[in-house]
Amino acid sequence: MKHGVISKTITATCLFTLLSTSALASQLDVKKALKAGDLDNALSAYKVLSSAQSSNLEGQILWARILLAQDKAEDAYDLMEELLEQAPDNIDLQYRFGQSAMMMAQRASIFSKLGYAKDGVKAWTKALEIDPNHQDTLEGLIGFHRVAPGMAGGDIEKALEYAQTLKKLDGAVGIARLVGVYQTMEKEELAAKELDAGIAAYPESAHLLFLKGMNAFKKENWQASHQALEAALAGATDDNDKANILYQLGKLGVKSGENLASAVTSVETLLTMKNHRYPQWGNLRLAQLQTTQGDFEQAKTTLALVDDDDDDDLEDEVDKLKKQLRKLTKKR
Repeated sequence: MKHGVISKTITATCLFTLLSTSALASQLDVKKALKAGDLDNALSAYKVLSSAQSSNLEGQILWARILLAQDKAEDAYDLMEELLEQAPDNIDLQYRFGQSAMMMAQRASIFSKLGYAKDGVKAWTKALEIDPNHQDTLEGLIGFHRVAPGMAGGDIEKALEYAQTLKKLDGAVGIARLVGVYQTMEKEELAAKELDAGIAAYPESAHLLFLKGMNAFKKENWQASHQALEAALAGATDDNDKANILYQLGKLGVKSGENLASAVTSVETLLTMKNHRYPQWGNLRLAQLQTTQGDFEQAKTTLALVDDDDDDDLEDEVDKLKKQLRKLTKKR
């Protein structure tokens, strides 16, 4: 009799463990998909969570992250504001709430911007109190203090301090952020010195090589930019980083008129990737490259794929290319 009870207890325990592990694995699947920028798979993975796993704190934070990925910052902000009352010491929650607040600050009216920005800084400051070495929070604060005006709480000296802390935790990423801070401070010599030293220490760092390529781009040093961006692409492991580099290689081809074949290949590769941020601009760059190559009909076909309804800058570029193509086709 006792043996039967023990067997049933062991069986029930094993079943509970199996179910818990399955639910936990599903939460990990959501996290992995979100990290990869794969919103469709994140949603699919979230839907198979048990009701307990989707409604607990971790599950609710995951849902907030999905809302952020869907560009529903206000919904994410409202959800996490309530969650913070239950778990003010959850560092991931503080960091994600700060993200949502900063997104709201970018979109809000002038009367609400400061409030949201203060909420974001408060959340990120709290996150650093919990863990002074939280890298995502450090990067968020560096970005905020670099660009925000003083009246909104921006402080370039704080950005410098946070970048120096980040450098101790992750040398390559910290150096990249530190270079950016020096550039904002208009200390170009320090920025150049830091970048050169960083590349010497981390010669395969995609972050630093990308920064080198973009600096050369701004100076219209086309070949140096191309070489650095190609090297950055070779070292990139994150899909978001790859997408950024591929897009800039395409843009570089448009601006320079050089390395056109490889620029086209870069943009075509970009457009095969999922969940990147350049679906419209990528097609525009491809159409521009095709125009430069003299393939006007293909350029028109590609340009027709561009949806410029929500982007005034994109609309201007599309109009310019349409006019250019009309002139070029008339000459034939």
